[in-house]
Amino acid sequence: MNLVNKDFESLSEEERKDYTVRKEILWESEDCSESELAAKEVEFIRKFNSNDPAIGYNRWPRLTTDHITKPSTGRGVSSGPAKPGKFGGRAG
Repeated sequence: MNLVNKDFESLSEEERKDYTVRKEILWESEDCSESELAAKEVEFIRKFNSNDPAIGYNRWPRLTTDHITKPSTGRGVSSGPAKPGKFGGRAG
């Protein structure tokens, strides 16, 4: 939450008057193990590039370029970038 608060402080007074933080549940399970939950968290952070400071607030796992979705070159399928948030959720 510290990163969200820091981001908020950098907004103009007008932007601060209409500011929303949103959480979206992307996956849930009644009986998953801790390791399965951790794997899902990393999967969504990487899928939505939520550890890229320009997109999201996740700082772990560290951002690397080997998993970032790249624009399609016409030789394959690309889903493009998604929105930020914990577990790859969206904030707006």
